[in-house]
Amino acid sequence: MIFLIIFLSCILIVAVTIDVRVLKIPNLLTFPAMVMALAFHSVTGGWKGFVFSAEGLALGIALFLIPYIMGGMGAGDAKLMGAIGAII
Repeated sequence: MIFLIIFLSCILIVAVTIDVRVLKIPNLLTFPAMVMALAFHSVTGGWKGFVFSAEGLALGIALFLIPYIMGGMGAGDAKLMGAIGAII
């Protein structure tokens, strides 16, 4: 579990740094985080772990989908929230 906290902390520090500088969160940060989270939960929890992580991914993206559609935030924010949901 400590691995996930350290991994998430590193992802968020990098995301904040890049977002403050260029106002974008790159796919090279969000997609690998999603894949790593899905893989980690799959290895440690099997099929249930994968489904758990996939549900978190979908919920994270869904939470920020409406603000993204309305123009309140970028797609990178929604994808980052999805990655956070997949990790947690």
